[in-house]
Amino acid sequence: MNFSNIIFWLILITVVLGFYFVKVTYYLLTKKNMPILIDKFFLLSASLICLGVASIESLFIFILVSILSYFFSYLVLKNTFQRKPLSLFAKFLFIFILLTPLLYYKYKFFILEIFGITTIQPANFIIPVGISFYTFQVVGFLIDTYKSNQKLPSILDYLNFCSFVPQIVAGPIERRENLLPQVTHFKLNISFENFVTGLKYIILGLFFKICLADNLALCLIENINKNVFALWLNNIIFGLRIYFDFAGYGLSAYGLAICFGIKITLNFLSPYTATNIAVFWRRWNISLTNWFRDYIYIPIGGNRKKFWAINLMIVFFISGLWHGASWNFLFWGVISSIGLIIHKFLKKYTHLSLNIFISYFFTMLFVFYTWMYFYETNIESLREYNLILFNYHNYSINHIKELILNETFRPQLILMSGVLPFSLIVLIIESISNKYKSSPYELMCSLPFICLAIFMLFHFIPRITNDFIYFAF
Repeated sequence: MNFSNIIFWLILITVVLGFYFVKVTYYLLTKKNMPILIDKFFLLSASLICLGVASIESLFIFILVSILSYFFSYLVLKNTFQRKPLSLFAKFLFIFILLTPLLYYKYKFFILEIFGITTIQPANFIIPVGISFYTFQVVGFLIDTYKSNQKLPSILDYLNFCSFVPQIVAGPIERRENLLPQVTHFKLNISFENFVTGLKYIILGLFFKICLADNLALCLIENINKNVFALWLNNIIFGLRIYFDFAGYGLSAYGLAICFGIKITLNFLSPYTATNIAVFWRRWNISLTNWFRDYIYIPIGGNRKKFWAINLMIVFFISGLWHGASWNFLFWGVISSIGLIIHKFLKKYTHLSLNIFISYFFTMLFVFYTWMYFYETNIESLREYNLILFNYHNYSINHIKELILNETFRPQLILMSGVLPFSLIVLIIESISNKYKSSPYELMCSLPFICLAIFMLFHFIPRITNDFIYFAF
């Protein structure tokens, strides 16, 4: 399920061509078009084959969670539990059961660590592919089904909703009202227009991932040697890397979905042009942000309660846990919530109005500071990094000279001199497109840029490529 791996595309293309051969053969023999039901079976088969190739265990867990969520949705719609207290308990129980595989595979060892039980995670212990994403998607479906009291779709349509191949591994986390109607009426007919449009997004996504994110990964300075500027460079490099990596996956998924004639959520809307932290979170990983807003933040009171700040902290605490079962992600969640709370407090209770450039500077300073809690998992190292960052004596010209003249850093600095400016140019083009076009990526989907992206994909592949970062989440 790795878009940057040629094996994925060979498998998918083989499955699609095989199905087209069956469709053509059926038409030649019967002079009739194949029933739409067969197209739906094909879509499900393609998704399950790709997931199964990635991991048989992942496929089994996915089928288990999906079937359970369908059964629970059926019970909810049938009002199996008539009495209100029992009904409410049953719904919470259903959600907990759906979350159980995620809790076991992703948080088992972290929970044991919290209770003082130290156990070494086995080398062959693998977190099922996409479990964080499709678990949230089926939980959202169950809640939406209960709220709207809409008819349950067929099991085939439901499984296609859960397993749609472009987005099952790393999102976007789709809603019932957006994706379900499209897979319900799915018929494989890859038009030339959809193919060309989708291919542009796929190429752009691979360019983001391979040429930018993977090259940025090589720029990270392994030993900062207490140099504050090296540390800030790492924060900036990782912040750019995680964006181009995750957005690269999202763009490829978006393009592949278009090829199938389906439109999914565009998960990023130029987040690095946000002039305050609230706007940043409305533009970053949009489907996950909306999921937390609609299924956790609003139900616990949202902005309506006196303790809205606590509500925000709860949401970001859970968001930190969702990203990873370790203390660094919990700290990231807490610190991110504090930044948003301060912004909302100033907006609500003061008339402070900052210049747009100053506001942008402090927003990005805060965002790139928090990325430190993503790439560094060692708590002692994080403590040391904070002591370095918040000691003003470290911000001297001598530390800049030390960084530039250090032979150990020279390879990264040379690579940075090419990758960083080009990454910033891409972000500038993205921001212009976001302001004047219908999408942040519209200008980059133009023919000249796509040709440039293809050229760079052939000539600037790094010596080491990585899996998509969000595969680990």
